[in-house]
Amino acid sequence: MQLDQYLPGSIIYTDKHAVKTSSGSTNHLIAGNVSKYGYKEGRAAEALFSFIRGLTLISKHILAVVDVKNHCLRLCGQCRSYGYQDCKPGQFSRPLSLAIDKEDPAQLLVCDYRNEAVRTVNRTSGEAGTFVKSDILLMLRYMTQDDSSGDLYITASEALVKVIYSTKAVMHLSGSQSHKSGYIDGVRLYEIWPSEYYHHIRT
Repeated sequence: MQLDQYLPGSIIYTDKHAVKTSSGSTNHLIAGNVSKYGYKEGRAAEALFSFIRGLTLISKHILAVVDVKNHCLRLCGQCRSYGYQDCKPGQFSRPLSLAIDKEDPAQLLVCDYRNEAVRTVNRTSGEAGTFVKSDILLMLRYMTQDDSSGDLYITASEALVKVIYSTKAVMHLSGSQSHKSGYIDGVRLYEIWPSEYYHHIRT
């Protein structure tokens, strides 16, 4: 969800297979179809998506969205074919969220869920790359970027991790990376689970 720069006072949001804008009293379709999913380029309701998860405004008139089940960013990406490839158009595997890089506004940062990496996409050329890849970045979902340092904070599995922008070092801050959810206040929660269970949920 983001403030709509094209329609001040409105908010852009996702409705599963569609992107809409709302002023609070009225809703307008930007693209997609709430009741139909798939992959199709086109204007407004002609376009089809398969589960939109994240979005970001590239400019007042251009919106980029993460189309999870088509494994791509719309505006760039090799849709409907998943994998891991740094190039143009690149390949992703269930990208879940994206943002404009505050340290380098020429690129987008993308949480690539199954590839366990933060990917980059050049906003002009569409070239895909890798910002950082780490086995700590399990099931990464959402991220935010520190305005002053550029460091990234990411929810990964049931944990919160930090990526130091300048060195690309990945740090585990809090929570469990054993795929076990729960509710505990306190210091970092480390748990060791049987390797059989870890293998089961990773495959």
